Amino acid sequence: MHVLFGEIITLNTLGLGLEVPMLASIRPASLILTLAALNAVFRFHLGVMTILAGCSVLGLLYGLAGGIG
Repeated sequence: MHVLFGEIITLNTLGLGLEVPMLASIRPASLILTLAALNAVFRFHLGVMTILAGCSVLGLLYGLAGGIG
């Protein structure tokens, strides 16, 4: 959740803390990468290591291209 959203608030009630994301702070690049990974797992039945490697390469390329966290 901390990867997809830039801001998260904590609601404390009855001694319990619940982290709730601020929907306006969504990070589009992280959302696209997450949806692509889910698609690769459930539609194409790729393995965990393949997904991790692919997401790592795409994240690295995004960062090198000047993308912001």
